[in-house]
Amino acid sequence: MIGTILAVVALFGSPGRDSVYGAVRDAISGARLSGVLVEGDAAEPGTVSREEGTYAIVAGSAGPQRLRFSRAGYDELLLSVNIPPGASLRVDVELDPLPVPLPVLEVAGHGAGPPSAPFTPPDRDSFEIGFRRLAADSLPFDPLVVGDDPLLMSGTGPESGMQSDLPSTLRIRGGSSDQNLVLLEGLPVYGSTHLGGAASLFDPEAVSSVDLHSAVPPAHLGGRLSSAIDVHLRPPPPAAFQFSGAVDPTAVRQTIAGPIAGGAGSILLSGRQSYRGVFAQDGDRWLANDFHDFLARGSLQRGRNDVALYLLASGDRLRFPASGLQTTGNKVDQPPEDLDHQFGWGSLTAGAVWNHSRKPGTTLATRLWRASSDADVLWAASDRPARVESGLEDLGVNSELVAGSGLSQHRLGVALQRTRSRYQIWPIASPAGGAAANPVRLESTPTIISAYGEERRIFAGRWSVSAGLRANSVNATNLLLEPRFSVRYRLADGVTFSAGAARVHQFVQSMRNEESLLDRAFGADLPISIGAGGLPAARSDQLSAALETRLGSTTTVTLDAYVRRFTGLLVPAAGSAAPFSSIMPPFGSGHAHGIALDTRFHRGQLELRANLGVAASERSTELLEFSPGALRSRWLAVGVVRRLGKLASVRLASTMASGGPTSLIGGPVEWQSPGGLAGAGEIAGSPNQILGALNGVRLPTYFRTDLGVVRQWPVSVGRNGVLTTTLAVTNLLNRRNPLGYVAPSDFQPRRALLFSARSLTMQVGWRF
Repeated sequence: MIGTILAVVALFGSPGRDSVYGAVRDAISGARLSGVLVEGDAAEPGTVSREEGTYAIVAGSAGPQRLRFSRAGYDELLLSVNIPPGASLRVDVELDPLPVPLPVLEVAGHGAGPPSAPFTPPDRDSFEIGFRRLAADSLPFDPLVVGDDPLLMSGTGPESGMQSDLPSTLRIRGGSSDQNLVLLEGLPVYGSTHLGGAASLFDPEAVSSVDLHSAVPPAHLGGRLSSAIDVHLRPPPPAAFQFSGAVDPTAVRQTIAGPIAGGAGSILLSGRQSYRGVFAQDGDRWLANDFHDFLARGSLQRGRNDVALYLLASGDRLRFPASGLQTTGNKVDQPPEDLDHQFGWGSLTAGAVWNHSRKPGTTLATRLWRASSDADVLWAASDRPARVESGLEDLGVNSELVAGSGLSQHRLGVALQRTRSRYQIWPIASPAGGAAANPVRLESTPTIISAYGEERRIFAGRWSVSAGLRANSVNATNLLLEPRFSVRYRLADGVTFSAGAARVHQFVQSMRNEESLLDRAFGADLPISIGAGGLPAARSDQLSAALETRLGSTTTVTLDAYVRRFTGLLVPAAGSAAPFSSIMPPFGSGHAHGIALDTRFHRGQLELRANLGVAASERSTELLEFSPGALRSRWLAVGVVRRLGKLASVRLASTMASGGPTSLIGGPVEWQSPGGLAGAGEIAGSPNQILGALNGVRLPTYFRTDLGVVRQWPVSVGRNGVLTTTLAVTNLLNRRNPLGYVAPSDFQPRRALLFSARSLTMQVGWRF
């Protein structure tokens, strides 16, 4: 089969000329495909589907025509249509990926039978440097991917460097977690991961793809310095409801999707609930350690109008002892009567998206949203007890017009946001009867108006140029301009050079201290808006370049480099080792640069990938200069996946990294990393004191090897389906990698806190 027609050809109102328009999707994942060449027998020069997967082609005349849809990595589709005189014809199609037998590594349902999704190289048809699309169905074929969470796996690419075992934060090109704009199909989400980096807020079965913009984002994306990460949901199956989910040692998740209103609409419901603490303690502390999320989307199509409603909600709780004791084998043994630190946080996004196709090639899109986050912390440290409350509410609307053909695209739009934030700390009197200090209150409600325009063009078949400008006004005063420009040139067949420059501003920053040891467990942003405590607009200027080479049909080599400058940064790490700032932090600046080489090879049933890079990032204030601790400065990662028969596969991956800084923590702090089926991790203590310089200690070389085996089991329970089981041995060689160091004082020996030892993990997934 060379292709599947997704919808019966339908007649709509005439735009004034004989034409054909519609959308192109991946037949397996349902993701919309950009860069598909659409040609007609009697049409004007062919067009290329846009970023949203839509296309429009003007036919030379009415009557019978034959259309050709082609894209690298997909079977060509030939389709005969009959165009009515003076009218436009809508044709939605699906393209079948070319069958490349590659293995699956994590739990992910693919329907009955062996997995058939091919390896998908980075999107070569994008105008944008630094753009990477992670298709959820392609993650199982990436040898360096551990797990099945598309959002968390966006941090495994060359733009991220090597990050720790606990991905509670995504650092893109030397940035911090609050510098990533996370979107749900264009709607903002505040907070993206659950406690300890156990999972993102998006269940893998509900996600079709994740678009990562890390260098020169398009002009319609703004407000964050480091990246924009847009999560796209799966389209529901056209015929009947589908049920998919998974269970692992920590949580269970379930997704339900299907058509409604006779096929004119659809609904998707997805939820996850933990049943075991990531960081479990004795007694009731285990029960007070959990997380959950819920996602819903309902959509309806009427003629040229598509309307979708969204709801995303999440919540986390974490509780552990405020003082630590000496341990044996890194195991915490804490009396239950001691005071506990208590953390609670959550997020909520509700919104609507309306798309109206005015005529072929032209779309008017409008988004309305209310996005919020909140956090409540009881910090029970004996020397500095406090209550922390954080909250943010973002009300916004965005409207834009997108028009153009395959050789050019124009985008104009405006956005209005009202962002109210509050951050309050109430110091509590110490047990010894000391007086409480004055509270800290930071509040701000800025109104941000943005207007943007962008032009994208292809010249002479070799040049692709994108130029855009975004203008922001805060409270109808300061005008902040953001020019963006990128160019791509095809040097030869299979060899492409790209370069770009961008300026981006950020109006909401975080009081979260990512340099705290406890950030790996807490991991919630504590936002404050521009104007609170005199907070300025942060700015990032970035230059990027990339060289991509394809060696035949089996190998892709990409060399990526960047340099960045930051100003107006909030620096919470200057306060203490606690996971939040108890004072208004100083403002600072920073810089980051890096270069990475990514190589991919696939042939038959074998898939190889290697990633090698160096990077550096620094922050500075008037009194302080340090390197962020989550990013290693040198790394090498190598992975291989091999299929064993039709329904099983095996994966082996190793990562080595050096140059990671950390702080020496004073006082009784205990840590046991979570891992495997044996049990959750454990923590205790109040790391307030830093001995010596912030991040003044270097960690030894990090080394870890993982081995995983996956097996699919076709089943039939009233309907055909598949079960997928995964067994993985993490840290196969039992390397004792230090997470950080603690010492009673400057003059006493330090003790290493370790990442998890060798452990066995298992996951079971289903799709019916």
